[in-house]
Amino acid sequence: MPIETHENRYRQFANPQTPFDPALFDAVVQCHAQAVLDLFLERRAAQIAEQSDGVAPLIARWRQIARTAEAATHIAWDMAFGRVQWALETDEVDPADVALHLALHLSAQGLPGQWHGRLRAGGVMRWGRWLLPVAQDIAVDSDGRVARVTFIDAERGEPCESVFHAHADGWRCDRPPMLQQTGTRQPILLLPERAIRGQLTLEDQFGSIVGYPEPTAAMADTLTQALGLLARYAPDYLVWVERVIRGVVICQCRETRTRSSTWSEAPGIILLSHTTDAVTVAEMLVHEASHQYYHVVGRVGKVDDGSDTRLYFSPAVARERPLSRVLIAYHAFANILLMYRAFRQNGLPEAGTEWARTAERMESDVGVLEAPLIGNPALTGYGRALFTSLSQRVHRREAIDG
Repeated sequence: MPIETHENRYRQFANPQTPFDPALFDAVVQCHAQAVLDLFLERRAAQIAEQSDGVAPLIARWRQIARTAEAATHIAWDMAFGRVQWALETDEVDPADVALHLALHLSAQGLPGQWHGRLRAGGVMRWGRWLLPVAQDIAVDSDGRVARVTFIDAERGEPCESVFHAHADGWRCDRPPMLQQTGTRQPILLLPERAIRGQLTLEDQFGSIVGYPEPTAAMADTLTQALGLLARYAPDYLVWVERVIRGVVICQCRETRTRSSTWSEAPGIILLSHTTDAVTVAEMLVHEASHQYYHVVGRVGKVDDGSDTRLYFSPAVARERPLSRVLIAYHAFANILLMYRAFRQNGLPEAGTEWARTAERMESDVGVLEAPLIGNPALTGYGRALFTSLSQRVHRREAIDG
């Protein structure tokens, strides 16, 4: 029996038209989460114990349960786990604060236990669809069915208790308001900027972001429309998006510029610029979902071996970029191109539309990005897994203008 290579095994992360084995996705996410938790508890135990009680045992207990739990991937695919790795790699975040956010996430996923702790930097914490403005101290007492969360409310400056009751459709609580939500098969939350403030760095290299509006029902409706477009005209990409995206932060950009971002340390969370155009939102969703899959492969190994030190022009940012950044741009742009081709093939009206012009430009941009990747010996098996089958798919169909 031939040995399965990285290139063959991980090609499912290249594009949604390639058969997808959920077991491989689960294995990568779960093994990575368990490995970083082991290191986290080993290296940061003293700091966690200094600011909390019961937190480290709760995390260790999930670590044991996760070895056999079918829902482990759903729990581990979260910003709380991504920031654990970040806390191992940098001193920019407080590991004890990271542990408290992780403990609250695990409790919100139904893991019973009692714990309490103190945040060094107060801020917003999240229990499912509820944001909790925690000043410093927080305590949780949960049996998995009823959970009591007590804390000092940073907005009111007084003690607060929120009681959550588990039901078949999730937690219920009298505490208003709940976060806006959309999604067809998998819920996608609309997160205000304050939900990630102090936890994720919002970079704006183009100076285009002017603010972060509060999510509204209208914004959720636009996201729903975008998912509806994918469901009708590019159903492969609806699955591609909803498998990995869990939360969206909305920003406001200057004039008509669009902007979207993904954080490698925040699986499932993306940044999108505000627009009422559902096609543009669909494009950004596919773009950032593609980055999520790229980062999944990056958890396993490097996409290039570093032997090609040249810089190549990337139309994605209109500047010279190293090979790995060209690959991540190609991976996203080629999938957007395939989405637009599906739109056309399945009958989405295009006469005089902006998306038709964007699709034509995408044909050219994908070609520019592809050129330095073709036959490049610096690409590893993981890099070729993301590139080869996707390139074959791009060249399989007629060009947008053909």
